Amino acid sequence: MSAANDDEFKAISALLKACEADRQSLPTKAEQLVRLGEKMQQLMEKSIEVHVGRLGDTPANRRAAVSLCYRFIRETMGVSTPSARAYIRCYQKFGDNPAATRHLTYGVLSALAGRNVSADHIDAIVRAKAENPDMTRQELMALFRSLTESHREDGRDAS
Repeated sequence: MSAANDDEFKAISALLKACEADRQSLPTKAEQLVRLGEKMQQLMEKSIEVHVGRLGDTPANRRAAVSLCYRFIRETMGVSTPSARAYIRCYQKFGDNPAATRHLTYGVLSALAGRNVSADHIDAIVRAKAENPDMTRQELMALFRSLTESHREDGRDAS
């Protein structure tokens, strides 16, 4: 290989490394949707605060505030109420776990968010996915089931 080709190879290699670094710095789809859930949660809290501040803190007024907030989200953001609930649930469960939102897809996060899953289970699933990025959702859910079954057999609760 000539010196010119060697220099081109080094330049291309450096460019590819820079592109990979840029790609890794971009938020994943799961990270984006969990952050959206965070914003919706904040919007919900503010909606409830304002509504009950004006009309009084009753269960009916809280429900009305939640309903108004979901309608606002649906009409302004085009996000259905079930999707908004799922984004908020994922934020509540995984908002403080950057490894989970980096390595797992939103579908896996959503599937786990509605279940009684412990931090240890989440850590094990994230480690498995980080070690084998090609693991499918089905494989990850099978791992989750085996973890919860082993906890039940040991007499421990999954929470």
